[in-house]
Amino acid sequence: MGTAFSNISGGQNFAERIIFDTDVLITGMDIYSLDWWNTVGNYVVVRTWDEQVGYPDIGTVDDFLSVIAAVDSEGITTAPVLSIGSYTRLHVDFGANSFNLAANTALWIGISGFQSEMGQLALSGPKQPGNGTMYMFNGLNPAGEPYDGDMAMRIHGERSVPETSSVVMLLGFGLGGLMAVRRVFVR
Repeated sequence: MGTAFSNISGGQNFAERIIFDTDVLITGMDIYSLDWWNTVGNYVVVRTWDEQVGYPDIGTVDDFLSVIAAVDSEGITTAPVLSIGSYTRLHVDFGANSFNLAANTALWIGISGFQSEMGQLALSGPKQPGNGTMYMFNGLNPAGEPYDGDMAMRIHGERSVPETSSVVMLLGFGLGGLMAVRRVFVR
């Protein structure tokens, strides 16, 4: 973990780029924060932006309200580097607001406090997963990339995998079509 940031939807808030190699149903998200900023049941704003040339497309923002469903230490494997509190995981279930993200499609996503402060930790060091930056906003206005690392976050979802019966059925249609083509050429 690196730096801790103030994170509220009407002020400073953040987004991180995500992309998957298969279709994914995004069902929730965790961000990592300091323990004294958050309570189960607090409202949060979840925002997404499409990507435009490596940055959030400011004209495509979508958002919805949700609540913090869990505050715990799941996924925290390091002692606090900051001397102002301990680290905590904030989990938000998207519920009816879950959405599909197509394979190889980049999306920017962030969670921020709605009416109260919500902290955001950054990842730093040699094991950070992204490009070492997250995108910063002031409300909805772009403010650039802070230098302090990627968002400390985790996405929850379900990868779309064809059902076995669907694969067998497609294989059967393909073999049937091949046999029909072969019979045409044999006659």
